[in-house]
Amino acid sequence: MLIKNMRKHIRTNLLLFLAALFASPLFGGTLLDQNGDRMRATPIIIGGASGLTNSVNYATDYNNWITLRDVYKLNTVRLCWVDPYYEDHGWPHWTLSQAAPYIDQCVQNAANAGMNIIINYHNTAENQEIKDQYGNVIAPIDLTRNQQERLDFWTLMANSYANDSHVYFELVNEPVWSYGFYTDTVFK
Repeated sequence: MLIKNMRKHIRTNLLLFLAALFASPLFGGTLLDQNGDRMRATPIIIGGASGLTNSVNYATDYNNWITLRDVYKLNTVRLCWVDPYYEDHGWPHWTLSQAAPYIDQCVQNAANAGMNIIINYHNTAENQEIKDQYGNVIAPIDLTRNQQERLDFWTLMANSYANDSHVYFELVNEPVWSYGFYTDTVFK
């Protein structure tokens, strides 16, 4: 059943992605949602680090979604779950099971407000060399780093939101910094 739901969701979102791509600035338009409306978005970060408490509180407070919609005329939130990045760097972070209720709340807030939500697995440059705050290499280049974590995350997201047309998936955020890595066979 999981595979069937994932295939259905992937097909649906692939079609939506292609439609959005051809409507994008690259092709003379802009990104459109499932209703054909332009997606006007802002990012919101969630994560377990103590410095993110205010952002998490903002993301889970429904009144903020109404303000984004009614005052700022936005119809989409890009929800960035940053804990995979924090974990790779050895910083305090939530596990997926700790983050999931906050993601659920944000998806519900978006639905209640009549907004879209883009769920983002936000681990910037995770496949690059990882250095600590002093510039010491703590993990070498690994073009397959975190594959199980990504699979676990997206399996949960697909199972949870396969039938929610207001939910979009941004599968990975800048997995490398260098263009050369994007053309690497192992990376692909």
